[in-house]
Amino acid sequence: RMMAGEEATNKPEGALDKRDLEKATRVLERFDFLLVRASGDTSGALLNLIQKVGLGFGHILAQDHARRANYTHNMSEEEIEWLRMRNWLDVALYSKAQIMFTLDS
Repeated sequence: RMMAGEEATNKPEGALDKRDLEKATRVLERFDFLLVRASGDTSGALLNLIQKVGLGFGHILAQDHARRANYTHNMSEEEIEWLRMRNWLDVALYSKAQIMFTLDS
């Protein structure tokens, strides 16, 4: 909502649409450098990139990376699907961010 602008932040639940996604995507595309924290990276490539670039918070991400390596959830497939449907705009924007991150790294 924040990336889609003030109008999107005031919309009621369920009212966001493809136009809001397009606005948020345009904002995302303006970033010079994009890091996707939960990129599904189990190899440590994100951490290595951060340390290479010298952004100064690699030690925090190293701890987070170690913690996420063994993360599991207790949700059913139906609950996961419900969340995906409710958050399809977030998922689409996140997918775009992952592509941008991959291209930058």
